[in-house]
Amino acid sequence: MKPRLDWESLLHVLEGKADRDEMNRVKAWIASSREHEKEFDLLQSAWNTPEFPFPKPDIEGALEKVMERAQVGSQTKNGVASRKMPLRRAHPAGRHSRTVLSMRPVRIAAVIAFAVAAPLLILKILHGPGKIHVQIDHGEIQQIILDDGSRLTLDAGSTFTYPGKFSRTDRRVSLDGEAYFEIAPDPERPFMVHANASLITVLGTEFNVRSWRQYEKVQIVVAKGSVSIRHSEQKPGVPGVIVRTGQVSTMRRDGSITPPDTVNVAQVLAWLRQEKVFQSTPFREVLDQLERWYRVSITLTDTTHASQRLNVTIEKKSLDENLDMLALVTGLAYRAEGNQIIFQH
Repeated sequence: MKPRLDWESLLHVLEGKADRDEMNRVKAWIASSREHEKEFDLLQSAWNTPEFPFPKPDIEGALEKVMERAQVGSQTKNGVASRKMPLRRAHPAGRHSRTVLSMRPVRIAAVIAFAVAAPLLILKILHGPGKIHVQIDHGEIQQIILDDGSRLTLDAGSTFTYPGKFSRTDRRVSLDGEAYFEIAPDPERPFMVHANASLITVLGTEFNVRSWRQYEKVQIVVAKGSVSIRHSEQKPGVPGVIVRTGQVSTMRRDGSITPPDTVNVAQVLAWLRQEKVFQSTPFREVLDQLERWYRVSITLTDTTHASQRLNVTIEKKSLDENLDMLALVTGLAYRAEGNQIIFQH
């Protein structure tokens, strides 16, 4: 039986507030079918779209259709859709239990309705006015050429937002994920990357940004030239930390930025050929990368292993070969159930 979608967990994922259990439930639902994966991509894209006036949709009817397709139990009362959510809540009912129709009602209702009734209209909305939102499917790596001639390569699972045409004063984009940037020089228009709570500013250079929202940290590695990184809430006049060719710097969760240090750039960029070198990296982060590259959901039955730090290299091999390697390194066993992988003692 395919896993059912927990709508409350889905909303927490879209908000960036999901805990590990909620992430795993949603990932399992996505991984259970290609149709679920496409539906989630569409919902996430619409969620990240700036607010705009929607035409009045048939909310209740569309909601019923979506929940039926997602195998979520539903019933109606006085013509209003409700949901059965048998999974345990993290807080007492009533404190944080907000339904699909009570959270950001205009956006959520319209997302649901149009996900069913008007996908072409949503695509037009996502590309206007002037903003383009890209989400890279799991298992894929994609290159994008921007209006100014700059190029970037996005890793699987990354999301990237940019204008169809840059302004006359600057070039601003935003990233959640990992990307390698090759920026066209333009002294009159600095290139700015918003990633989590950081602001990265460059004129013309090549650099790598690793900024997955769930880790709340941003790593910058410069292959050529130099960049400035600072917290996005700092005043514009406050200088950032300068990172130069062959250096790495990381903005931590508390907003502090590590001093630039030398790094093996070739190792960092190995992900461009779907290989990745992890040094003193939590086991959970390694598994997250496997999920993005191989379109699977991986669970740890004992979550205490999630913080175990590993020095491993994920090579461009079959999933089984990489799982065997991780099992050997960690001393754990694993089993596969369809697209779900479970690590256990």
